[in-house]
Amino acid sequence: MSIAVQDPAYPVYVDGSVMIGATGEYNSDTEEFDGIEYMRCTSENDFFPDLSKAKRTDLIIFAHLTILQVLLQQKSNLKRWLILQKE
Repeated sequence: MSIAVQDPAYPVYVDGSVMIGATGEYNSDTEEFDGIEYMRCTSENDFFPDLSKAKRTDLIIFAHLTILQVLLQQKSNLKRWLILQKE
């Protein structure tokens, strides 16, 4: 199973993936686990990952860190998620 998570993310999303064996080894050079697609969320991308740069995965874990961010999320971003899910 391949997994994508937002970055930053709650630790349980990465740790849970590791615990069920859905990742590769820990890479000390990158300080990330192999087999997880980390979708960067920064002020430069309005804290919404660039889906065009994300690799296709079996599961995408995306949970905003606050409800306020969810309410402020642009409608167009949500549409991109729905289109991605249909592919």
